[in-house]
Amino acid sequence: MKHLFIIPLLISQTYFAQSVSADLDKSVKEMMSTSNAVSANLSFYVADENGNLVYEYNGNKGLSTASTQKIFTAAAALETLGKDYQWKTTASYSGKISNGILDGDLYITSNGDPTLGSWRYEEYKPEKFKQKLIEAVKKSGIKKISGNLIVDDSNFDFQSTPGGWPWN
Repeated sequence: MKHLFIIPLLISQTYFAQSVSADLDKSVKEMMSTSNAVSANLSFYVADENGNLVYEYNGNKGLSTASTQKIFTAAAALETLGKDYQWKTTASYSGKISNGILDGDLYITSNGDPTLGSWRYEEYKPEKFKQKLIEAVKKSGIKKISGNLIVDDSNFDFQSTPGGWPWN
């Protein structure tokens, strides 16, 4: 009787593993066929708790550390900031507005929105940002600025590339 129970159990586990593998394969192929993934490289390997292969996509393809490190950075950001976090870019001004003229400076402040000005996403391209900024300035009654446009970059450390390789 034991054997009759074990056989359906093994069949169901095999079916479940194949189903997960098929679902992953479909999702990965759909994602990699989008315009956002045109020049993307993806490589990963999924194993179960016993080390058995569940799914792999270019599993033997090595990627540079920076590419694989993004997974940990994204996971840490998701854990720390939460799934509903939104980056904020604000426009503010100093001085006063009189007859549509801002006698003061216009400030743009961002806390690091990685999509702002990105050519990869239609809604965040530089032209769209400029258009939204102009609309917001006009909506606040400003027609002319008698001052400076100041981009506040104080949230950034300006180390865009690391000083060396991890093994140095």
